[in-house]
Amino acid sequence: MRDSASLAVLTTDAAGTGPSVRYVAGTPAARIMSVTISPGSRAPAHATAPGRVLLAARPAHHGADGPALLDGVRADGHALVDDELEAGLRSVAVAVRDRTGRAVAAVGVSTHAAGRAPAATRAAVLPALRETAVAIEADLRVAGRYLPVPVP
Repeated sequence: MRDSASLAVLTTDAAGTGPSVRYVAGTPAARIMSVTISPGSRAPAHATAPGRVLLAARPAHHGADGPALLDGVRADGHALVDDELEAGLRSVAVAVRDRTGRAVAAVGVSTHAAGRAPAATRAAVLPALRETAVAIEADLRVAGRYLPVPVP
């Protein structure tokens, strides 16, 4: 994959304006014009694909965008956000679950929206994202046997 990838967790916004995502790991795209999301950076959860996946996993959470949007994320098993956080930015994310099935993080890909249609982005990105989430979940199950993994 030639797009930027990241791992994010749901946190409380320091300003108290609502939930946000904190990016904890990432790899930049191998392109001249790339989307770079630095570890440690934050963004409003409702405006990002990782944030929507994590908000949709919370019980009885509907968010500012209403229940229909998050219900769609729950039904689809992924979120696609197009031109919301920043013009020209498209991102797709899936949940990473712990051994109890609770969504503890989201893995996502960010790309330029002009590169391909949303359906083509889903087709190109989702298989690798889901495979990556499964691999991270397997690592969490092994690590969970030896030490607790705190989630903010």
